[in-house]
Amino acid sequence: MGDVKGTVFYDGLVLVKGERLAQDPPRFEDANGERGMWGEQPFTNLLRNSSAEQAGPGVQSWANEIGTKIMPAWPPSFPSDTLVSLLDWKGAGWYYQATGANLLRTFWAKFGWGHISLAGSKPYRALAVVTLLGMAGAGWAIWQRRHVLPWEVLLLLGLALLGIWIPAVIRGIGSLFGWALIPVARYAYPVIIPTVLVLNVGWLEILRLFGQWLRITPKVQHAAYLLFFVALDALSILTITRFYYGR
Repeated sequence: MGDVKGTVFYDGLVLVKGERLAQDPPRFEDANGERGMWGEQPFTNLLRNSSAEQAGPGVQSWANEIGTKIMPAWPPSFPSDTLVSLLDWKGAGWYYQATGANLLRTFWAKFGWGHISLAGSKPYRALAVVTLLGMAGAGWAIWQRRHVLPWEVLLLLGLALLGIWIPAVIRGIGSLFGWALIPVARYAYPVIIPTVLVLNVGWLEILRLFGQWLRITPKVQHAAYLLFFVALDALSILTITRFYYGR
């Protein structure tokens, strides 16, 4: 008769810790299949929405087909995967947390093939604070000068930043369903200069505000600004030297 092709649908899937009797099927206590009794023992289903009772927004198949031509070929992903990940933070939050941390580290100082981390006690936490200060300072500087800034230029700059950084963030969204790929900052290389420009505007604004508060002269502010990057460069050189020659 030949092979018969068809589709098999599963319903009421259960995943629990330990061993349970297959002869005694689980009995659910709620419509979503989250809790119940199995072999006279209560259980909490580790699978969420195991019977597909909970619906949500989706992406049309034609949009998915177009999106696959734009999105990276590996790991395989669809536009719908991004939507699902945003709606299921409990299941996909680890990816965005890992991606955010890796983008920060590789943007600042992670060397080789991403296997040489900056030396010191949790240096990336300090760099995360510096990054947030730069972003906050840039936002404040733009707000203070909102009446004189060329907004058409800022709009173009903002679209360029979002148009590159967002794809960089979701570059490995297919990791939710297969091999893990955590993006690095080089995927945002086309807008590295605008990114650094925005951060520098913010840092200079923060230094100016602190200078007014603590009555620090502009020369001292600029010296502190340069000293930070000199120290970071020195630490980076020390990190690489110790990794290859200090063992």
